[in-house]
Amino acid sequence: MSKRSKEILDAAARLFGENGYDATGIRDIAKAVGINSASLYYHYKNKDEILCETACYGVRMLQDAVETAMLAERTLLNQLYAGVVTHIDTILSHQALARVLLHESQQLTREFAAQVITARDRYEQLWMNKLHEGVTLGVIQANLNLHLTRLLCFGAANWSITWYRSDGQYTPQEIANTLFNLLTPGFLTAQAQQQWKERVNNEHE
Repeated sequence: MSKRSKEILDAAARLFGENGYDATGIRDIAKAVGINSASLYYHYKNKDEILCETACYGVRMLQDAVETAMLAERTLLNQLYAGVVTHIDTILSHQALARVLLHESQQLTREFAAQVITARDRYEQLWMNKLHEGVTLGVIQANLNLHLTRLLCFGAANWSITWYRSDGQYTPQEIANTLFNLLTPGFLTAQAQQQWKERVNNEHE
C-alpha cells in the first residue's frame, strides 16, 4: 500500500467513523488528505471501494497485531490472553476504524461486502484454530460450542467501543483483564483455570 493510499484510508476511517458513511462524501475525504477529488479517484474508483478497503485494512491490522502478540507467548493459555488483550487494545486505540469495520461496512454492496467477509473470516479462523487447539491440549472444555463461544466473547469485546473513553476511568488493559477473568470460568478446564488463577495471584503479589 502506498503512503498516499494509507493517508486516504486513515482519513476515510476517521470521517466514516465520526460522521457515518452516508454523510461523508468523496470531497470530504480528499479535503482531509489535502488533495482534490480527481487525485483521489486515481487511487480508488468510488466511495464504496474506499469503504471496502478501509474495512479490510482494519481487519488486516487487527489480525497482524493479534498474531504477533500470540507468537510472543509459549503456552496456549497465555496466547489466548494476549490475543484478547491485543484485540481490545487495538479496537480501542483505533475506534473510528473499528466502527467502520463493525458498523459502517454493513452498507457495502454485495461485491465489496464479499471482500470484507473474506478478510474477516480469515481473522475469525485464527481464533477458531486456537480454540480447537485448546480443546486438544486440555485447556478448553471439550463440550463447548466453540463457534458460539467465539461469537459471545467477541460480541462483548467489540461492544466496548460504544462506551469506552480514552480519558475515562478504565484502560484497555483493565477492560481486557476483567473480560478474560469473567469469561475463563466458563470455557477453561479446571486444570487450566487453576493455572490462570496462579498466574493472576503471582502478578498481584
